Amino acid sequence: NVAYVFGLLQFVSTFVIAFVYSRYADKHFDPTADRIRHRLEGTSQ
Repeated sequence: NVAYVFGLLQFVSTFVIAFVYSRYADKHFDPTADRIRHRLEGTSQ
């Protein structure tokens, strides 16, 4: 019974970690990527 709980907790923790990382990336990585993309698109046109 305990093994089933731990098995289910692995799935829950995987989705929680993915959700937290997604929010972190949206706040920290996306603005940097947008600045780089705008800089590269601006110089190529």
